[in-house]
Amino acid sequence: MTMTRIAVLASGGGTNLQSIIDAAEAGTLGAELALVLSDRPGAYAL
Repeated sequence: MTMTRIAVLASGGGTNLQSIIDAAEAGTLGAELALVLSDRPGAYAL
């Protein structure tokens, strides 16, 4: 089965990103996190 690769745009604390990471690791997302981008160098999500 081919996994869908997803990218996440992050600008803050990373709580949504953490939820995506948790779901991917649990196998409930059906996708793999391939890229995280931010326009804020100090974003905690990075």
